[in-house]
Amino acid sequence: MKPPKNPFRISFDVYTRLRNIFRKHGWPIRVEGRHTDIFNNYGRLLERLNHQHQELILFLTEDFLHCPIEHYAKTLIRALNRIERTKIDAFEKIFVLPLVPIEDFGMSKSAHFMSYLCRTEVVPKIAHLRVKKPNVYQDIRDFNRLESGRHGSLLLFLDDFIGTGKTACKALDDYRNENYIKGDDAVIVTALVAQEQGIKAIEDLGYEVFTSHVKSRGISDSPRFPHGTFTDATATLQIMSILEDHLGYRESSHLRFGYKRSEALVAMMNTPDNTFPVFWSNRSVDGRKWPAPFPRVED
Repeated sequence: MKPPKNPFRISFDVYTRLRNIFRKHGWPIRVEGRHTDIFNNYGRLLERLNHQHQELILFLTEDFLHCPIEHYAKTLIRALNRIERTKIDAFEKIFVLPLVPIEDFGMSKSAHFMSYLCRTEVVPKIAHLRVKKPNVYQDIRDFNRLESGRHGSLLLFLDDFIGTGKTACKALDDYRNENYIKGDDAVIVTALVAQEQGIKAIEDLGYEVFTSHVKSRGISDSPRFPHGTFTDATATLQIMSILEDHLGYRESSHLRFGYKRSEALVAMMNTPDNTFPVFWSNRSVDGRKWPAPFPRVED
């Protein structure tokens, strides 16, 4: 078989490894005869890196999770199916709500899309949830106004991604303080993807979290060391720090290694800033826009 043509200024070995990683993840390489934007950006990114940083990007991409919008429904079904049926059956009333902080009321957030998706595509496909006929709200203020006389209920709060848990915890604290969450309510947080740090923060408040994918820090918690030229996490983070210095995310930046050093390896409908900036930054470097594989759309 004729080997694939390498259109990038990278070694054939690096090009082949990139293709193999895409195949392993099930990411499309070509659509209608053309390379996808993600694959093209990976190639152009690798062109701009030295051998050591190429190795680092390939190493991290092997553990990368890409959950585009077309995967949201099936991923949410998987997450909700992990809630024990007894927890669902124990309540007469179930309400589905977006996990959005009070300060973000009125803004369009991914959690609002999750609520819409839950009502239109997800609940009809989960039998034991469908029979309970949960009420789905886009705005917790409407929920509180229209359901003010209710007794203890199960509140399912939805979001697509939980990073450090800071935003989710603030929202839940605000809801409790404003009596959106009443004393006899049960609360479950459901996300498509969540970092371990964020899950722990929410659980420390006394709430359960169910998710389809749990992610750990991409370097500090990686079980894959030693790996090739990478001996341990400390040395590998130092290699990443050189690359992030070049990108302008220096030691003092709150985005160093991802927001609050989350070290996430995740891209969703929008790439969270918890992910290493090398994968999403739109900055200009050396007079050229950085070819991020999963560019982030700023809020």
